Amino acid sequence: MPRTLSRLFLPILACAVLLCGCDSMPTKATSDAAIAAESDFARGDFARAAEGFLDAAASHRSQRDLLRLRAAEAWREEGELERAASALEGVSTRRFDGDALQRLALVQAEIALARRQPEQALTLLDGISSSAPKAHRARQLELRARAAEASDNLFLAATARAELDAVLPRRERSENARSIQSLLTRLDDNALSFGAASLPAGHALYPYAARTMIARGLALPRPYTGDLPSDADERVAASPDGYRPFNRIALLLPLDGALGNAAQAVRDGFIAGYYDETRSRPEVRVYATGNRPESALEAYRTALHDGAQAIVGPLGREEVMAIFDADREGTVPLLALNRGGATPPPPGSMSFALTPEDEGVAAANRISERGGLRVLAVRGDDEYGQRATAALAQRLEQRGGRIVATVQLPEGNPNFGAAINSAIAQAGARAVAADGDTRIEQNRMEVDADAIFFAGRAEQARLLVPQLRVAGVYDLPIYATSQITAGAGNARLDRELDGIEFTEAPWLLVDQLAGHAARNALSGLETTRGGSARLFAFGLDAFRLIGYFEHLARDPQATLTGATGVLRFDGFGQILRTPGWARFQGGRIQPAREPGLIGDDIQFRQP
Repeated sequence: MPRTLSRLFLPILACAVLLCGCDSMPTKATSDAAIAAESDFARGDFARAAEGFLDAAASHRSQRDLLRLRAAEAWREEGELERAASALEGVSTRRFDGDALQRLALVQAEIALARRQPEQALTLLDGISSSAPKAHRARQLELRARAAEASDNLFLAATARAELDAVLPRRERSENARSIQSLLTRLDDNALSFGAASLPAGHALYPYAARTMIARGLALPRPYTGDLPSDADERVAASPDGYRPFNRIALLLPLDGALGNAAQAVRDGFIAGYYDETRSRPEVRVYATGNRPESALEAYRTALHDGAQAIVGPLGREEVMAIFDADREGTVPLLALNRGGATPPPPGSMSFALTPEDEGVAAANRISERGGLRVLAVRGDDEYGQRATAALAQRLEQRGGRIVATVQLPEGNPNFGAAINSAIAQAGARAVAADGDTRIEQNRMEVDADAIFFAGRAEQARLLVPQLRVAGVYDLPIYATSQITAGAGNARLDRELDGIEFTEAPWLLVDQLAGHAARNALSGLETTRGGSARLFAFGLDAFRLIGYFEHLARDPQATLTGATGVLRFDGFGQILRTPGWARFQGGRIQPAREPGLIGDDIQFRQP
């Protein structure tokens, strides 16, 4: 058990020993050595306390077993679990009351976990009543979660953590929720659906399981309506579609420096969304955050002082992390425009970002929905490609598929042949005999894969496609991330990419996306063109999200058709995005046709 959680119980234990006079603790007959040991324990000097308890146990036969249990608890706090086990050797439970028996089981369970005996730990923990005191109950559930995870029973581990949430301090609940999310994410679709259906009505895990299932497009075993927040404030009533703006919004952006151009595109999109809204609109005030965590925190505090009801931003990851860390209680609703790394958003807040993980998940869903379970992944040596490919692999596994081989494109070397051939061999392939059929290329290989996933730039894709043909790969459909648009735009060169489908912001694919400002009407803004256009769409969505903030938070099945894709709140602090799909056709980018497979057209064209 991590010491951070165990520290919560130290004052309680010390006071119980010194003041309560419980029969299970050494009291009247306790020596000065035991009293001193309790003082050492309360100060956090656990090694000295353990030795003091053992000395007292050697001198007081009637209290021997209870004092050795205290010594074991002290060694446990010190992280010396084998010494704790030694202190418990030969201990008799004859004089132990219910409280002492529970404490003994907790220490023994942690020793079993340290010895990689999770099943024994679970058996010990099963002996502790669910009506145990709060301190014991918290330790029991935390240990149960660890033991279940070590036994590969991920749903049981998530169940224990969901029950643990009720006895944790509020400041620790966000991290516990992240742990629940991580456990559920590792389950495949069948295990998740079966586990959710087996939960009793009203169980604490069901909201988490329901949101995870909704994010994957799975049917719920029973409805879940979410937790409705209070409407007791002076804001306007919600519209029938859930739109309910805050009265005063602060938009925190770095208006200069390294992120200045990106921030300008986001700001322009946000303001365009503001003017496109014909219903009640908030008062919006823009605050410059600078490019340092300290200046972002200063802008955040200024916005709060000025009476902001909700805050959008900041944009930089370090600045987002700084605000998450500084306001763990969640003073006002916050829509952060980036992820906070390992730092979860405060309660009542959301994180929105154009992440490669969303694109990898979307590609996995599209491939598997078209019958593909074996994927050959091709990526560059950059973080974007690595993260997108990792997300693809995780989602494929949840749906029963996998990546059969990975090609990492060498930077600065246009020859991908060796990497391609190695991946083909790893996936498995056989030559296709032509037998005089001129429609079959002489070098054609039948690769044991259903699709190719590509995470890289346009110039890399233009080199990849002909080299796949040289290796004998002609008809595997290719799905890519939006990264492929980097360097695209030359119709003559991009004909090489015809047939490739890739994730894209829907707003960029049509002149008029329903419910959004017309793109052609905004063409005079420089930020709606080129590399800034996707960030402009991101700003459009940021304005819509803050208007539908409560609607998404209260209804786990609610979605928002955004400029960058279909948006939903996952219940763990993050906005998930399902992007649209585009396709290269005649060297130009077109919206992808939904009917039929990508392989319905000729995938690779001979020169």
